[in-house]
Amino acid sequence: MMQGGTFTLSSIGMFDVDNSDAILNIPQSAIVVVGRIKDEPVVLEDKTIGIRPKAYLSVTFDHGTINGAPGSKFMKAFSHMAEKADEIIEWE
Repeated sequence: MMQGGTFTLSSIGMFDVDNSDAILNIPQSAIVVVGRIKDEPVVLEDKTIGIRPKAYLSVTFDHGTINGAPGSKFMKAFSHMAEKADEIIEWE
């Protein structure tokens, strides 16, 4: 069992930064960095081009506590939830 570790979520979008590689400080287990959200052209499901808001995420894991495969599964779930935030969170 691990104790004293942390998981950090860092937002750098307010600095107009798209992406960054985070460095862990022990006893952090992981850090997720979220870049700015900006409109970008994307290929839609019907193969047309559209404009959608996009943000880049990066993650750094301490492989002594979290292996790559579970970490990747976490990022997949985190990304999916972020894409559906308007459906999950009630904004006031």
